[in-house]
Amino acid sequence: MKSTQPWLSCLILMSSPALAATSGAEVLPDRAALERSAATAMRILTTVPNTDEALLQMEALMPHMGGFYLGEDGAAHVLLTEDASEGERLTARSIGDAVSKMRSFARGQTQQRLTPTVVEPARFRFSELARIRDYATDVLNLEDVQSLDANERANQVSVGVLSEEAAEHAREYWARLELPPESLEVFLQPRIEAMATLSSYVRPVPGGYSIRNGNFSYTTCTLGYPVFSSVLGMFGFITNSHCTDVSGGVENTSFYQGNPFVFATEYLDPIFQTSSSLAGCPSGQLCRLSDSAFAGGTNYPSGALKEIAQTINYCSLPQTHCSTTVNSSSPVIYPHGFASSPLVGQYFEKVGQTTGWTYGQLQQSCTTVRDSASGHYFVCQYTVAAGVDAGDSGSPVFTWDGTNNPIGGILWGGDPTYHDYFVFSHYSSINTELGTMYYY
Repeated sequence: MKSTQPWLSCLILMSSPALAATSGAEVLPDRAALERSAATAMRILTTVPNTDEALLQMEALMPHMGGFYLGEDGAAHVLLTEDASEGERLTARSIGDAVSKMRSFARGQTQQRLTPTVVEPARFRFSELARIRDYATDVLNLEDVQSLDANERANQVSVGVLSEEAAEHAREYWARLELPPESLEVFLQPRIEAMATLSSYVRPVPGGYSIRNGNFSYTTCTLGYPVFSSVLGMFGFITNSHCTDVSGGVENTSFYQGNPFVFATEYLDPIFQTSSSLAGCPSGQLCRLSDSAFAGGTNYPSGALKEIAQTINYCSLPQTHCSTTVNSSSPVIYPHGFASSPLVGQYFEKVGQTTGWTYGQLQQSCTTVRDSASGHYFVCQYTVAAGVDAGDSGSPVFTWDGTNNPIGGILWGGDPTYHDYFVFSHYSSINTELGTMYYY
């Protein structure tokens, strides 16, 4: 008899008691029980920053859940395996309706009439997908493979590749590990590279303005969020690590904004780690949780906390480049709150010094991504279908809940050819690496 596959080794232990067979007629949850489940799901999604971890916790409410995302119409889509009970399906609809009320906004929208939750079939539970992804992490070491994701929309583990040859190698790798072939989705993905006007001199400096370092390998980037570092007791800002003189490690990079005088110095920029110290990092590679660094110092002008530059317009695809002219009558956006557990289908926005204010829907959540320019890997990143170009690196990313602009993180990469999607590091990963930051 063939032994149990390693990727399955703990699934029995992970199984919920709710999966066990029961005798007698099913007792359906009443309205109060459905409301409690919906409230618990909302608490998870608003307090657990990592999307994958949030989905794993939601399996306690929906033990057969294979995925959860928002459709283009704002409706929640819940994926359930075929053995989900009618009670679990009622719970899924209740949770989906509650989430879609809070997460269905696009820029400029008001709350639309609620579209009922859609329940879709799934082959795998999300915890199974996460286990398969973790077991197959080293697929990222194959040539021209650049991303790995437990895909909650496709109910498969998605592997992004640059060529058909790489796609075939990924399938062969799956077969060698004896993983279920139906668990794999391989797709051609445009190359992801760091994206090394809002260029006027301004003090204090809101997020979104152009900054420059003295190393012309990356002449210009974008100031992300003005923050106060609790670790250093210092005002400053967050931008990308690759916008410093050397990505990973502190070299005291000098930053300039609008004139030839240094206005900030690099203070925090963690070194890259290996698989022995960072879960999700492929063996033999260098990884981080975020492409982030903190700069500040005595020359840094404090006072711009909770401010992002607001341009005269915003745009979505197919338009990729918007105006970089600042709105003189309303020059700043005020972020408030945090976008915990971003959901696929949720709208995110950014303001960058090259393409301005662009927005679109989240396409992938908590994905391990390879930066083709440096060869470094970033664990648990988020991909948005929206305009981006060189120089937008460091852009503040945020969302809109109909009233406020919760903070998402900072942009670091995107498609250098078609400019139609960007990748960002979540604020929770930034805080893990840089220490607690106060944004407002």
